[in-house]
Amino acid sequence: MVISLGLCLVLMPIKPAISITQPKPSDSLHIPYFDQKIWQLDSLGCLDKRADFSETLLLNKDGMIGKRRVFIEALLGVPNRWSYDKKNAYYYMTSGIQCQENYYRNGNLVEVLTLCLTYKGDTLTDLIVFFP
Repeated sequence: MVISLGLCLVLMPIKPAISITQPKPSDSLHIPYFDQKIWQLDSLGCLDKRADFSETLLLNKDGMIGKRRVFIEALLGVPNRWSYDKKNAYYYMTSGIQCQENYYRNGNLVEVLTLCLTYKGDTLTDLIVFFP
């Protein structure tokens, strides 16, 4: 006598428990005369291309203040360094010690032209360019 047990799986779609709000297009960020590709290709500032955008970023500071971090990073990429409290993001804009082959990050900022973005929570509150 042979007994066959059949197994039937029913797959049901699962609804997420958390509602995810999509960013509004009005929150996106566009800066005139800013070339995002050139900025992001010079990821450590070693090509000295980012310095060309320092004035453009400062002139458009008011349009950037109040934007969420996700939109800032979509434009500028991931910062080169964060402050310990994660309130300040730093982008190197000119070449320096960070461009050396065996560069070791010791926690100190590199002394080069640097863009500093200050956040309160997830919102940009200030933009400054530090000159060495």
